[in-house]
Amino acid sequence: MVARIEEVTQMSSILHYNEQKVLSAKASLIDCCNFPLPLQQITSSFYQSYLKHRNNLNLRSQVKSLHIMLSFSPDQTNLSLEQLRGLSREYMALIGFRDQPHLTYQHMDTTVPHLHIVTTAIDSNGNRINTSNLWKRLSIPAVEILVEKHNLHRTPKHLDLTQLDKKRPTRLQYGTSATKHRMEHIIRFVQKRYCLTHLAEWNAVLASYGIRAVTLAKRSTGAHPGLLYFSIDSQNKNIGTGILANQLKTKPTYRNLERLFKMNSFRISARSRETRIQLSLLLSNRQISDDLLSSELSKRGIGIYHAPVQDGESKVMLVDHVHHCVLSSLSQGLAKEAYQQIASALKRLQDPNGPCDRNITELKTTTQKAYRKRF
Repeated sequence: MVARIEEVTQMSSILHYNEQKVLSAKASLIDCCNFPLPLQQITSSFYQSYLKHRNNLNLRSQVKSLHIMLSFSPDQTNLSLEQLRGLSREYMALIGFRDQPHLTYQHMDTTVPHLHIVTTAIDSNGNRINTSNLWKRLSIPAVEILVEKHNLHRTPKHLDLTQLDKKRPTRLQYGTSATKHRMEHIIRFVQKRYCLTHLAEWNAVLASYGIRAVTLAKRSTGAHPGLLYFSIDSQNKNIGTGILANQLKTKPTYRNLERLFKMNSFRISARSRETRIQLSLLLSNRQISDDLLSSELSKRGIGIYHAPVQDGESKVMLVDHVHHCVLSSLSQGLAKEAYQQIASALKRLQDPNGPCDRNITELKTTTQKAYRKRF
């Protein structure tokens, strides 16, 4: 069993997300706690209004809602609804949210059994419950207690990343399918899911899926350079004829990517927070060797990519395929402390002949006790 926590500014967004899953038969509402009506009588409009009213009791706080995900081992599909309800209620009590109104949804959209819990951090008196470092202070110990008490599997030993997201594309294999169509599918996925702030980071992620964007010379002064997309082999070499960016459906041109990177620069700090927490935990262990550091990062779904730069040098980037972000010295929008932490980690991973994030299907993630909290 593992837990992730999102702190959200708009309650309506997480309710809409879960309700859409219910409407598409990919989820079901299995529990509602601390509402005036029981589960059998409660309606969508009622609990939306109730949670909105609760949040309106506190007008000072900006972030009032929590979206919690409880995931179980893929081989624990035999958990009954009563067991799932009990586990979610016990978890909420252990993290200090026993008396808070919360909804529990069972999602069936992946091969990993998991629950989504929607709740508010505003209590009945209008005070905001302290959620600072909630994941580390209370969530991790809560998961440990439940694992021991209910004899749950602590973690899946080797969970393929594609199991976490059925829509995650596999690596592009040149000649085995329509290259342009597969390339468009992968690029659309990366544009929507990953928070990237630099072209080198864009290429770092695409390389995992067997694609590279090559920059073309500018046609005139002040013009944006063109981009040509190639399929690449296991040796990171271009294969076949490239496809111009404006010939792909999502139009991943240099100009459009610059706009995307600018928007992501305001999001990267929050999006990469969980990745940086994982990095901090590993770096704080002085006994961990450089080789073991690479191995532990890989187990967490974080690949190491050596981006080529001028004069034959390369920059190391950490590509998190679970939280969909990249950490590097080129990342824009992070705090000074974050860059120092990244520099400390990358300094130990400079070997260009070391592990390289080349194939998304090769990356396995071992969910640790200190699991990640997505923000």
